[in-house]
Amino acid sequence: MSSPPDYSELPRYSTANLLSSAPPYSTCHSRPATSYSAHASTSQPRPFEVRDGQLVLSVNAPRLSSRGRPKYLAGEAIQGQVIMELDHPESVHGVQIVVKGRVVSTHSEITSFTFLRDSHDLLKGKQRQRRLVGQHQWAFDFPFPTEMQIERHGTYPLPQTFLDRGTAIAIHYELVAIVDHGKLRACRKVRTQLCYVPKTVAGAPSRLQARAYRQGLPPPGPAEDPRGWCALEPAVMRGRVFDKRDVESRFILSLANPLSYARGTVIPCHMTVQCFDQQALELLSNPKDITVHLRRHVRYAFGDIKRESAVRPVIVCDVGKAIWWPSADQHAHAYERRLDGEIHLPSDLQPSSDFPYFGVQYGVVVIPAPITGFKTQYTSPQVAQAVEITTWHAPGPIPLRTKPEEASNGPPDQRYIEGSDATLIDTLISVFSGSRRRVTVP
Repeated sequence: MSSPPDYSELPRYSTANLLSSAPPYSTCHSRPATSYSAHASTSQPRPFEVRDGQLVLSVNAPRLSSRGRPKYLAGEAIQGQVIMELDHPESVHGVQIVVKGRVVSTHSEITSFTFLRDSHDLLKGKQRQRRLVGQHQWAFDFPFPTEMQIERHGTYPLPQTFLDRGTAIAIHYELVAIVDHGKLRACRKVRTQLCYVPKTVAGAPSRLQARAYRQGLPPPGPAEDPRGWCALEPAVMRGRVFDKRDVESRFILSLANPLSYARGTVIPCHMTVQCFDQQALELLSNPKDITVHLRRHVRYAFGDIKRESAVRPVIVCDVGKAIWWPSADQHAHAYERRLDGEIHLPSDLQPSSDFPYFGVQYGVVVIPAPITGFKTQYTSPQVAQAVEITTWHAPGPIPLRTKPEEASNGPPDQRYIEGSDATLIDTLISVFSGSRRRVTVP
């Protein structure tokens, strides 16, 4: 009979508690820097038009969103024309087309902050201050801005359009056409919302993982491909089995390297459960009782981000849950069980972002769950690992789902504001049931 494993010889890692305002996720391995690259559309332009009186904004959109708005990938051009129909002569001092980006919050009042204003003059030189009559049109063609310079902070990629009714925070982009008639008359304006998707690319899988994906097989586990996995610090749980014996168990989660994953794919997982008590080991290694969540932190700010008052509470939400099954790995010790698993990433999951006014971070969290027949007396602080969610997969084979999506039980509806006992559902009820005051931060 083989001897039990020596837990003291296992490598140590730093712990991480995701409930702090700036989540100190542990980092196992560095990964190649996220790639931000242009993406050219090969589809036929989709005509889109919005009118406000005599002013028309016509856009040749590369595609339309599910809400029927122009949608752009990073690097694609915004093309179209501004059309004005005048029945009698009017002075025109200028014509502008502007892309605006705003952070909008509806927590206690509707508040917005404009972080982006990319303006292009369509009327130049001698064309200014002319009296015009009849129909006139001005064409525009410029790339959707993909990044912006923030004074004393550096250059940052712009975040994706974001709208999640559970968080009461949104990122809006809009295209505005402005016709200036001089100081004595109000400007004419017409606008439409835009959808923007940055291009961020996940890191390439290990050689053995890529070969498995190419063959339509699950990735090899940590024993066969140690460089292809990142092992977290063990999560420790102590308690009594059927109120008879005191036992200690350890849960060691490994995630596939590199720690960046494209939405629409999966996060491959591997769990090792260790316990000297065979009966407790069978209870604790039940795949249905292993709880690992994908947790999202959304932070945002209004105004001068150097001021503490500009930074708002962090919003935390569990957006995914791992599913598990017994591992095919036959190298398990008598005092341990191994399970394979995966977290399914929705194709519309918000990608990671480090934009100062709207940041999105993700971490995979091990959550020891209560188990029938096992009375928990101690659990270590939550163990977590920072991961990145991207919009594009790495070149080569795409990670495959081993289990169907319907096999995944959805995560609990755990949405709350950092530092507050109120859930976002409670906050939204208070916002929409009472009077709201609209505030715009300049």
